[in-house]
Amino acid sequence: MRIESVEIKLRLAVYITPDGKRICGELPAEYNLGHFSAELRAFCITQYFQCHVTAPLLLQQLYEMGIDISAAELSNILIQGQESFHKEKEEIREAGLKYSDYVNADDTSARHNGKNGYCIAISSSLFSYFKSGDSKSRINFLKVLQGDGELYAINEEGLNYAFENGISDIALDKLEESEGKKFRSLAAWQKFLKKQSIQSENDIRIAIEAAPVGGVLPIGIDLIKLPIISDAAPQFSLLVNTLCWVHEERHYRKLIPISDNERKEIDKVRSEIWNFYAALKSFKLRPTINAQMQLSERFDQIFSAEYQSDALKTLMANTKFRKEGLLMVLKHSIVPLHNNDCERDIREYAKRRKISLSSFLKSLVLARSF
Repeated sequence: MRIESVEIKLRLAVYITPDGKRICGELPAEYNLGHFSAELRAFCITQYFQCHVTAPLLLQQLYEMGIDISAAELSNILIQGQESFHKEKEEIREAGLKYSDYVNADDTSARHNGKNGYCIAISSSLFSYFKSGDSKSRINFLKVLQGDGELYAINEEGLNYAFENGISDIALDKLEESEGKKFRSLAAWQKFLKKQSIQSENDIRIAIEAAPVGGVLPIGIDLIKLPIISDAAPQFSLLVNTLCWVHEERHYRKLIPISDNERKEIDKVRSEIWNFYAALKSFKLRPTINAQMQLSERFDQIFSAEYQSDALKTLMANTKFRKEGLLMVLKHSIVPLHNNDCERDIREYAKRRKISLSSFLKSLVLARSF
């Protein structure tokens, strides 16, 4: 690509119709973007987003190339006219969720305009998608899955979610009576719930979350079948919750021994965890029913063993409690055993945040984060 300052004069043909109207020719699409060419705009966007060049350094770079451009115009190139990127981003999310056998999920802090927020990432082997918001709640995560089409629906999927999360029978009966209803905003859904006279705060919370769970089914996302891999953060725990073994082992790695005996016990458990992890990797290549039973029993043996360290016993009890999520690979052999890929994806966003001391321009990050 060649970058140079060129003055271009365009002459547009003007025609007069029989009835006296004037028809003027149109400029080529690439000249409707302003004073700077599509190539220069693409260069600026690539340098800023992909190469992590800050706006001041990019401006200096353009000056050195002989481009007469102001800081305000550079800012406009970076943040305005990105609708096509937003549209493509949403199309990638929709297609990625439709054809993926699993979804990884992670989040990171995102400070924008002096306010703290969060960036949520969802990905698989097919795509990566990022979206910023003011909350890291489960409802916000479900909004990310839905994309721009916000929907709250009372259907079988939402009712199953409410039942699995322990909603009371009385509250569940009231939701079942309203099966089939749909709402286009959280405010409308909450207003409807108030009319149902559900008293328990826990029932209200579960009911509020159940509708957006049901809302993803009409757009082609079946959460009953879709495993979601995460680091055990509660906002990502839906119907098929899959946990990351790397995060689980990290708890043992961070455990500080207070005696030689405790250090040996920790090392022994960590070694058994990684040997078990290797066995799960082998299972993914050749899954069998016999191997499922053997690995499940081996898991119980490892995390039911007796040790003297109280801290170690607490960690092992927590791991055993999360058995279903950690061994989801026995039911869905295609899912990864870790969440590292999604963490690597979201690291690009974290790098931008460190460079700019905040998310800089929220819409800009969203437009190019795919």
